Amino acid sequence: MIEGLQGKVVIVTGGGHGIGTAYCEGFTKSGSRVVVADIDGEAAEKVAGDLAKLSEAGSMAVHVDVSDEESTKQMVAKTIERFGRVDVLINNASIFATVPMNRGLIEEITPEEWDKLMSVNLKGVFLCCRAVLPQMRQQKSGKIVNVASGTALSGPPGRIHYVASKAGVMGFSRTLAREVGDDNIQVNILCPGSTLSEVNPTEEVLKMRQSNITQRAIKRVQAGVVLEALESELQRSGLMLGHDPWSRPIATVGGALSTNGVGYTAAKYGPMGDQAMGLEAVLPDGEIVRTQEVPKRSYGPSLAHLLIGTEGTLGVITEATLRAFPLPERRILRAIEFPSFEAGFEAVVAMYAEGVQPAMLDYGEELWRDGESVESDATVYLAFEGFAEEAEAHDGRAVKICESMGGRPAIEGEAEHFWRTRHAPGERYLRQVLQSGDVAGARRARSEYRMEYLHVALPVSRVLEYRRRCQELLRERRAIVREWSLWARPEMLSFLFLEEDDGGGQTSTDMAEVVDRTLTLAQDMG
Repeated sequence: MIEGLQGKVVIVTGGGHGIGTAYCEGFTKSGSRVVVADIDGEAAEKVAGDLAKLSEAGSMAVHVDVSDEESTKQMVAKTIERFGRVDVLINNASIFATVPMNRGLIEEITPEEWDKLMSVNLKGVFLCCRAVLPQMRQQKSGKIVNVASGTALSGPPGRIHYVASKAGVMGFSRTLAREVGDDNIQVNILCPGSTLSEVNPTEEVLKMRQSNITQRAIKRVQAGVVLEALESELQRSGLMLGHDPWSRPIATVGGALSTNGVGYTAAKYGPMGDQAMGLEAVLPDGEIVRTQEVPKRSYGPSLAHLLIGTEGTLGVITEATLRAFPLPERRILRAIEFPSFEAGFEAVVAMYAEGVQPAMLDYGEELWRDGESVESDATVYLAFEGFAEEAEAHDGRAVKICESMGGRPAIEGEAEHFWRTRHAPGERYLRQVLQSGDVAGARRARSEYRMEYLHVALPVSRVLEYRRRCQELLRERRAIVREWSLWARPEMLSFLFLEEDDGGGQTSTDMAEVVDRTLTLAQDMG
């Protein structure tokens, strides 16, 4: 279920078959009132009947020929008559699978077939948008999603009229977005990849579709895709994303790239920016730019490096081509406790000096739990993954190093519990805030106390000295340190601290000053 779609009135053209039916079901499950519009009236009626069994929100079927202007106007009129408004238009209807087309080369496509396909795939989008815009302008709100195709980006040989029509949809949508944006109407493009839209697919078609899926080591996604949904989709094809933050249930691709987020598996796969092979972004003047989809440029600086990690100040990332990795053959989890933060730090440094390559390295000293201070609890959580021989070799060397630095195994099951619950904070935020029904109120309730979580990068030789000097500063300013930690590499130090309460609900800590002084110290020492 997707938040924010409850009660929305959604028209889906081509909703009687294939991917259009899937769109209808998805909106219905999210509480939307769906209009199934299709040239196949019987199919539309059947789908609308099935939707009524999924939700009581309301659905209806409408016969429409998107290539006919009067028919598209009637579609919108019937929608308004039934539901009173139009919130979303999904322009999905096209000649592709349900309505057969010639898939041959240019010489095999007649002018008549070219015109027929364009009248549906491109003109149909134009007419449907014209039909809904008066109502959306009156409402001062609306969403239009025009379904294009990944083929318009890759340009495969064959079915050139189809590919050209979808490229036209992309250009049309970009211009329309600028024309109607001031009326609070958003226009977006969806470019699906290989999709099983055929009603009765042959064995040959099934093999072709499966081949298209399994051959993808690169995934093109839009910025608003939530990482959890992306990971689930990749795993269905035996792949995984290299970025795995605690916020995976709520973080988006665009957010992770704009902050260049560091996740649990950054020790092996790097931060989110390392997963990006190509970007699409909108610059401050409205220009849309795209970078090459290559792991490394052969010359010159990379434009992507100006967009990743700059939090939208130089351009807003709208789409990314991401590297995906095969699911590991073996994963080994370890939790090792140390008598002090310093001992564990030296073990981490030694591991990297000897070339040990964990997938996850999460080392922390917890000093505050359940509102009370606790004795120092320094534990490193490690994951080794990949080929079985590779994982076992790195794990074996890591254990020897940790034991030589005074490390001992944590209680049985500790490492597995950590791995299993690593996304719990994100899941909790999803339940308690984003799905609360009052997002603003829930956020205010969570921000009643001040907490800072700082991340700094320092030369290995300066980390412990920096920590010692920060401890003196934080004690002086009466700030309560909850945790010191390392993520991914020994150079990357994080620490979390709170304001000290004087017992009467007042605090004596100038958090802004503390943050400024600790970050300035990191800059001076780095």
